[in-house]
Amino acid sequence: MFRFVMVAWLTAFAASAGAKAQDEDTAAPAEQENQAESEAYVDFRHIEPEPPKIDLNAVGPIRFLTDSSFPPYSYKNADGALTGFNVALADAMCKDLRLRCEFIVKPWEELLASLAQGEGNAILSGVRITPASFNTLDFTRPFLRSFGKFVVRSGTALKQPSVRALAGKRIGVAEASSHEAFLKAFFPRSRILPSKDVAAAREALRLGKIDALFEDSVKAMFWIVGQDAQNCCRFLGGGFRDRIYLDVALSIAVKRDNTVLRDVLDHGLDRLQTSGQFIRIYRKFFPLDAW
Repeated sequence: MFRFVMVAWLTAFAASAGAKAQDEDTAAPAEQENQAESEAYVDFRHIEPEPPKIDLNAVGPIRFLTDSSFPPYSYKNADGALTGFNVALADAMCKDLRLRCEFIVKPWEELLASLAQGEGNAILSGVRITPASFNTLDFTRPFLRSFGKFVVRSGTALKQPSVRALAGKRIGVAEASSHEAFLKAFFPRSRILPSKDVAAAREALRLGKIDALFEDSVKAMFWIVGQDAQNCCRFLGGGFRDRIYLDVALSIAVKRDNTVLRDVLDHGLDRLQTSGQFIRIYRKFFPLDAW
């Protein structure tokens, strides 16, 4: 399987996002990257050329704690079976490493307490990585990150989401959101028009009252392919990342200092990425590319 790895722009909007975004037409991935073949994707994880030695025998059955009300990551299907991207990824990892694993479903608000009480030994649902959470938790390296993306009407003449191309354009965004803050920081030449919420901004785009919408790429893609959008819109170019405004990462959480289990999970996630299994699982649950 051919893998076209768009690394150049993945890192461009990290700590130096502002400088890059204001560098005129270099503010977005090149148009040809958006026309790459369907298997193109971002390698979200840095794979160490010489990873640490992993003792799989040191890990017993892994009990993943997860909620079941967060599609497309973890939810129950029409038959009542637990499924979702995170669940499928963990299941594939366990099969690849030949580890015994089980999934314990809990309400989201009970996951941390259940881990602390030993009901499970890893939280599969995305716990935010914050200074406070590091007091009691340790995390694998992220296996998926959020991106901000521009959405436009399908017939627009806009070709790329650069500072120059969007200068003077009406850009909708949810009021008081991190996406609004990002636009104000890096797209000062655009007309930023906040709406009370993202649903109102989407409707403004559908009706042609704005030229573009900026929001979370995963949430946007399900709107684009859903009934509410009425086939009005598409993504404009690739995604934007920024450590200050837009960096939300999905990781697996374990108890603090449980480095043995964390390293095994990181090893398993690395194998899924390098084998191509990661992207095959991604495409089962996401209708479009998030990056």
